[in-house]
Amino acid sequence: MNKEKQLLKDLIEIFQNQRVAHKLDKQEIELAEQTGVLYYLSKHCMTAENLHFVLEKINQNKSILNFRLATLKKIVDDLNDHHCEFIIIKGMPFAQFAYGDYSLRTSNDIDLLVSIDSISMIKEVLTKHGFILGKYDKENNSIIEYDKMSYYYHLIHTHQLPNFIKIDQGIPISIDINYKLAIKNTDDFVQELFDERQYVMINNTPVITQTLETMLITICLHHYFDMNSPIQIYKNTHGFIRMIFEIAIFIKNNKFDYEKILYLVKKHNLESYISSILNYINLFFPIELVIPKST
Repeated sequence: MNKEKQLLKDLIEIFQNQRVAHKLDKQEIELAEQTGVLYYLSKHCMTAENLHFVLEKINQNKSILNFRLATLKKIVDDLNDHHCEFIIIKGMPFAQFAYGDYSLRTSNDIDLLVSIDSISMIKEVLTKHGFILGKYDKENNSIIEYDKMSYYYHLIHTHQLPNFIKIDQGIPISIDINYKLAIKNTDDFVQELFDERQYVMINNTPVITQTLETMLITICLHHYFDMNSPIQIYKNTHGFIRMIFEIAIFIKNNKFDYEKILYLVKKHNLESYISSILNYINLFFPIELVIPKST
């Protein structure tokens, strides 16, 4: 059995509440880290021989997330003072609901979904906090700044601005500003996200995010886009393992208003996207799902 199949087998057994206990070799640990499931896996699939190593990585991940969270709080306070319309999507809020612990999921950036009217003020606030437009150079722990061409390319051809990033005490903090979703013709649904916001407490910090129902729809749309994007597939060859597992766990660990989900999905013509992802997940993680279908 190759490493991918073994990892998926472990995740399925965890999902079905069959505790797994075997020694992960170096390759399995590296694969679990690449796919973003190492931290959750460590709670269920570790022996004493390698638990210490992984717990060290978990604590490191938690420290980085807490550092980013402290920066995020300062930014959010400023955005609220300027009455900007935004929510935090994916990342830590999703992990808190899916795993019950925001530190059990790796995240390279903080995603903000913002209204177009708020973009100028958000750029001003991020600049005030020391962020610049650029990408992180991990090898040199430095920032490569974007030029104007890259900026306008993102505005015209993508659903987000180029990354805003800064390095603080050696830790990179990257913020993605999404002004729409990756799937086309979802502007009306985006407005629903702003209309139905909620706060979730993460490490004693209130974070404004989505409701469970809109979060499930959004994460399915996000992964649908990635699974149908050659660039994303090339950049993240193991991403499907994380995708199917984290959505399955999110569904299993939460109670949803499925009537609300069906209403929103039909209202915004999202049936094909959502049912495609949920059917795919159901192949690996059998679970009773209310799957939207076209009528």
